[in-house]
This record gives sequence, C-alpha cells and structure tokens, in this order.
Amino acid sequence: MRMSFRNVGERVFDNKEEALLFIKKNKKIRFKSFRNFQDAQNFAYNGYAGGGNDGGNTDSLLSSPSSLAVEKPSPFKSLKSQELVKLRKLIEKGNLAEVKKLVWENPRYLVSSGDFPTILHEGCRYNALHVSTKALNAPMTDLLLETIGDPAFTTLLYDGPPTAHTYIERSDILLDLYLNTPDKALNETPLHFASKFGSVECVRRLVTCSKTQVNARNKEGKTPFDVVCLRCSGASQDLKSTF
Repeated sequence: MRMSFRNVGERVFDNKEEALLFIKKNKKIRFKSFRNFQDAQNFAYNGYAGGGNDGGNTDSLLSSPSSLAVEKPSPFKSLKSQELVKLRKLIEKGNLAEVKKLVWENPRYLVSSGDFPTILHEGCRYNALHVSTKALNAPMTDLLLETIGDPAFTTLLYDGPPTAHTYIERSDILLDLYLNTPDKALNETPLHFASKFGSVECVRRLVTCSKTQVNARNKEGKTPFDVVCLRCSGASQDLKSTF
C-alpha cells in the first residue's frame, strides 16, 4: 500500500538524533538504512523494488549504512525471563564479576533481539541502568556504561568484520537509548532514578556522559534536578551541585 507523501516525510530521516526521538515514541518499529535519501524515499513509497542482496529485509535499529546487505544475524540466543531476573538480582546485589561474565558471554543480556536495551523488569520496563541507579550502585553503573559504550561489545554481538566506525556508531546509539529511554511507570530515565534516590556518585557518572539528556522530563514534567532526594533523606545540596 502506497503511503502519502506526508507520511513518507514523517518516516524518512537523514539525522540520527531525529530517528532516535521517533523510535522512543514508537518502540515496536525497526529501521532500514539506505545509501541515499532517494533510495529511502523510494522504499517508503513502493517497498523494495531493486536487485542485489537486499531482498527487502528490515534492518535493526543498530544497523548502519556501511553494514547493509552483508550483515549476519547475531549468533547469540534470546534469553528466558528467568535468566533476565537472574541478571537483575545480580545488579541489585552489586555482583560486578558475575554481571560482567554474563553480559560478555551473551550480549543479549543487555541488547534485545530488536536491538533495544533489554528490559529486566517487565511491568515497569526498567533497563539495567534503571536497576543499578535505583540500587545506588555507582561501580555497577560504571561497568554498564563502559560495556554498553564499548564498540567491542557490539562487535561481539554481531560477530562480523565491518569497519570500526560501524560499531562505534552502534555503541553510540545503544548508549543513547540506555541513558534516555524512560521507564513505563513515571516516564523517568536512569538519571531521574539516581537523583531521586540520592546517589551522588551515580548522578556524577551519568551527567558526565555527553549523551545524557539532563533536562528530560517525567510524567509530572519534572527534570532530574527537580526530583533530587525526593525518595531519600540526604544532603540534597551536595547532589544538586553535581548537575
């Protein structure tokens, strides 16, 4: 079915930041990359109509133009809910060694089959950073940030030989999603969690990440700064000074 030009314009992007904003509002969609805008627009109107190795397959969010048509599916299996619960509990307990072991043995512990942050708490839709910041665990937050932002981690996930640039870009996208995708309950990011539960060290680590949206607003329209120590009794002035 052909799309109207207006709808096509809403779904064809030449800017990664705009695409990320769109996907955060439409969490079930997947992206396809193209070598130029004309090819993307043609696909949006008519679907795949060319030859070669493309075959009309849809690429995942972490795909990039340089990896089109040659990318292999990840060799790692999806995980059962019990396995994800195990990871969540290890993060909550602060077991750095075991968390590191699990996520490097199978990157699907942190990256879902749709190439989004893996959800470790289904009802609230917490990702690993939500869990670590709620637990006030700065070393665990450090470990997760370092792992998610490491191109070697996404290289392992896709088991392929593409250029380093490809995996740096993928790591950047994944890190952005982890830092800025809100939970389901209050529409809060990991920085909201670190702030309201009073973890100075977690806040310090998150705000130093260039991709962190420090002024993201929750369902009540409040930024992380607005909710400092809302769920704790502590030295809120010390925490506010980290923003």
